[in-house]
Amino acid sequence: MGGAEKRTYNIAESLQKKGHEVHLVGMKWWGGDSSFAKDNVNYHGICRCKNLYNKDRRRSIRESVRFSLYLIFHFLKNDYDIIDSNEFPYIPNFIVKLYCIFRRKPMIITWHEVWVRRWHDYLGPYLGEAGRLIEKKTVKLPDMIIANSKMTKRDLILELGVRKEKIIVIQPTAPSDISHIFPSPKKYDVLFCGRLIKEKNVELLIKAMKNLNPDMTCAIIGDGPEKKRLESLARVYGLEDRVEFLGFFNRHEDVLSYMKSSRLFVFPSIREGFGTAVLEANVCGLPTIVIDSDHNASRYLIQDGVNGFVCKNDAEALSKKIAHILGNDELRKKMSDCCRKIASSHLQSESAQEIEKIYVDLHKNVDA
Repeated sequence: MGGAEKRTYNIAESLQKKGHEVHLVGMKWWGGDSSFAKDNVNYHGICRCKNLYNKDRRRSIRESVRFSLYLIFHFLKNDYDIIDSNEFPYIPNFIVKLYCIFRRKPMIITWHEVWVRRWHDYLGPYLGEAGRLIEKKTVKLPDMIIANSKMTKRDLILELGVRKEKIIVIQPTAPSDISHIFPSPKKYDVLFCGRLIKEKNVELLIKAMKNLNPDMTCAIIGDGPEKKRLESLARVYGLEDRVEFLGFFNRHEDVLSYMKSSRLFVFPSIREGFGTAVLEANVCGLPTIVIDSDHNASRYLIQDGVNGFVCKNDAEALSKKIAHILGNDELRKKMSDCCRKIASSHLQSESAQEIEKIYVDLHKNVDA
């Protein structure tokens, strides 16, 4: 699961424990029945996902349209009191809005990233302009927007012209109790976890590993369209024995297990709406290095020199930061203690309570 999916799951689990009926609607990634209940949360896979990415390693627009069409049929058969939808991939939100208008239900969009200036680079001049316009229209649909970070709220106001009164910031949370998760028997000096796409900038980490002591090892957890290219780059640098690609883990507990057994977390992403993986590393007491980029909100989770480092986007600079932490056990242990203290301020129970209040208040206003 990515950060957005983990956030959604955590909220659903917390609301269910408070006695609410919760439904998660998405594409079907599992075998068996299309709809099922687990831990009293209802899951609906309304269509199978065929290709999340195109051959050119960009997200598929066709899949977004396909999901939107299936969403129409799902809404015809189901009735919900309130809908909280993710902003991406935008198009389904227009179907959600139609449902909310006809059923007189409140609509919320949880916004993870503002793309405005990035569309042309990602899709080219024509499709990119279409993407930019769709994003600007999407932001006008909901009754309220939940932004996942202060940076996202800032961008919504400055880039998309949203009134600040319409936005509330509720940051993602990490598990508060991971005592039942044991460290993995496999240990690595450096760990990365995330989707292997260009923006995660994992190439920088591989280049930095080339400059480090040949005894240092690195594990990369995740899958994505960049995986083959990154594996090839590791071979070119002769790092096959030091950089291991572990693939995607079905159980998120396994990711936390590797975090507990590693010595350092490196998150070289240059574009993050929040950076849940950084917060999870902190919960596990894992010092973290992030990249100083204008569009990287994860840098706000790191107090430079306290629970990790904020590093410039340069392989040599990154390798020096890695060597500095791994070469100083006293510093690393001190940072580890600070990680847990800082992570304790992101309590899942408080976040769920805020979201529950938003849902209840909006539902009452519509009924009134």
